[in-house]
Amino acid sequence: MKKLGQVLRIDWVHLETKKIIKISNSGINRYNGCPASYKYHYLDRLRSPVRSSALLFGSAVDAACNHLLENHGDRRSDPKLLEEAILIFKSKWEQQLDQNSSTGEVIDLPKNPYIKYFKNDYDHSLFSEDILDVFEEQLGVTDSELYLKWREENFEKYYKGKSFLGIPEEERISYNYGSWLSLSKKGPMMIEAYFNNILPQFKSILTLQRQIEVVDDKDNVVQGIAEFVAELHDGRVCLVDNKTASSPYSEDSVRNSQQLALYKQILNIQARTEGADWKIPIDCAAYAVMIKKTEQNKTCSACGFNSASSHKTCNNTINGSRCGGEWKLSPFHSTQFIIDNITEEFGNAVLENASTVISCVEKSAFPKNFERCYNVFGGACEFLEHCRGKGDSTLIKLGDSNNGKK
Repeated sequence: MKKLGQVLRIDWVHLETKKIIKISNSGINRYNGCPASYKYHYLDRLRSPVRSSALLFGSAVDAACNHLLENHGDRRSDPKLLEEAILIFKSKWEQQLDQNSSTGEVIDLPKNPYIKYFKNDYDHSLFSEDILDVFEEQLGVTDSELYLKWREENFEKYYKGKSFLGIPEEERISYNYGSWLSLSKKGPMMIEAYFNNILPQFKSILTLQRQIEVVDDKDNVVQGIAEFVAELHDGRVCLVDNKTASSPYSEDSVRNSQQLALYKQILNIQARTEGADWKIPIDCAAYAVMIKKTEQNKTCSACGFNSASSHKTCNNTINGSRCGGEWKLSPFHSTQFIIDNITEEFGNAVLENASTVISCVEKSAFPKNFERCYNVFGGACEFLEHCRGKGDSTLIKLGDSNNGKK
């Protein structure tokens, strides 16, 4: 093993070539899923004009959480810290940099018809009368229940249809604005849950948004950004990744995570290397998960009893009789902090797999995996028509001036 500047080198076996390959965990995942998709995305730089709500929402939540982490030490007890983080979320959920632009353009999110939302992004129970007034003002919706019925009737078209862009733009705006409003309500509650449940897990934050990379003997690079590394209260040093999720993660998700194994392995290689700028061995890894599904706390308005039951009225027994009072509902979002060990053997296997992917890219090996055409995050692959030779006029080339609707 040898060092060049602050970049580490490990010995991988490759075909002789002068072409330098740079690859991330996302690129490795895309290649393993479908090599042709990797070529279209990274080499041909093709993009669909349709954005995923998960990526945009996750980016807004991440910005808020990063503010909390940056100020974890000296401002942990400052009541204004949470307020600031929520304001950051709201700003990022209004506008974001366009990832399909090379000129720093921004996209407006609230009524953007080129964002595809997921079914559980929308939760009708979150809308009070004041929010429903916004529906009426912005979309001309005068009956919220009719709006909900319209959404349910169009479920198949929006979430399972093959041509999202084939839906009339005005319909997409109406559908998307409701989903955007719903996530604008969920976001602050999720950030508050992170503040209350996740931040107390850490004694200190050692590094945040750290760019890491490892370089082979031919200057090929595996790179990434480690979300943050924290010292836990028991003294362990933990690599942590924030996640927003539609449903809870499995308990073995950390120990089986390719991304966490890759980042942990690179950081530990650096920690063992003389002259490297990272010197702290990573002991464990964790996912800090914020779940998008809204849950409800039930408190009886008559007797104050708290319940998680499905009873429509208070099921508390007082002096031998059922209370029967009305529930006062308080929405909240749950979190998970899943911490586990990742073996060095698994880390080495992940690095070997990265080496294999790089070798295949060097050889221009991009076969098509037709099993993935309709199995990409529950929908069709963005390159489906292009891949099958039918042509796709909706695809845009990254960096083009007309690179997507705003």
